Amino acid sequence: MDIKKNKTPNYLKKLLSLLSMCSRAGKLTSGEAHTLAVIRDRSAKLLIISADASANTVKKFSDKATFYKIEFLKLRAGRKRQIGPAVGPTPRSLVAIMDENFAEMIKKEIKKSQNIEVRDVDEMKALQNASIRENYMKKYGTEYPEEYQ
Repeated sequence: MDIKKNKTPNYLKKLLSLLSMCSRAGKLTSGEAHTLAVIRDRSAKLLIISADASANTVKKFSDKATFYKIEFLKLRAGRKRQIGPAVGPTPRSLVAIMDENFAEMIKKEIKKSQNIEVRDVDEMKALQNASIRENYMKKYGTEYPEEYQ
């Protein structure tokens, strides 16, 4: 009889444990409306987006985080159904950490792992600018005008 074991990697277990602790301390919010509210009032210190979040959700919240200068992490592992039970009863594709100390602990744990993509605001702006210049070149066949940079 072959039984499948839960093969959640140790780094992800540690991350989920930290998210659970943060949630119990009342320093975490989840769901689109609540997360958007804490991003806008700048009380969010860190935004975490699950690996299986829709492209629309990723774009919307990464753009918001970049605009409001909030660091965000797009997980390469860690799905909605794994994050949800750690922070509440339902699957969640994004969570916002509202405490600086919890945010630092989570970032430190995440940076130990090679399976999670960490992007800060400056890096995201550089990637967006590079993408804009590249698309401009493809569309018009000329360099992106310097006055727009």
